[in-house]
Amino acid sequence: MYLKRLVHIADIKRSAERMDRMKYFDQVCDWIFTFGAGQPNAGHYVKIHGTYNSAREKMVSKYGLQWAFQYSEEQWKEWLDTVPSYIDVETEVPF
Repeated sequence: MYLKRLVHIADIKRSAERMDRMKYFDQVCDWIFTFGAGQPNAGHYVKIHGTYNSAREKMVSKYGLQWAFQYSEEQWKEWLDTVPSYIDVETEVPF
């Protein structure tokens, strides 16, 4: 019973997180894409203006799947407060 309740709480949390992300889909803004460890441009980022999908399509057309995460401007600003020191958030890769 306890485990079932924990799973249910986790499902509710994931659902809420998905709903929060959905508010960004139609938003036109600067989207920030980061690169993961071992990828070209690791530790740097690219900024692309557009909707969630249009920015993502541009990123994939230029870099394929060799990138890590996509953030809205708002999410990026929040994330900068917790950024690990090994990530160079000062260096934007030209697009």
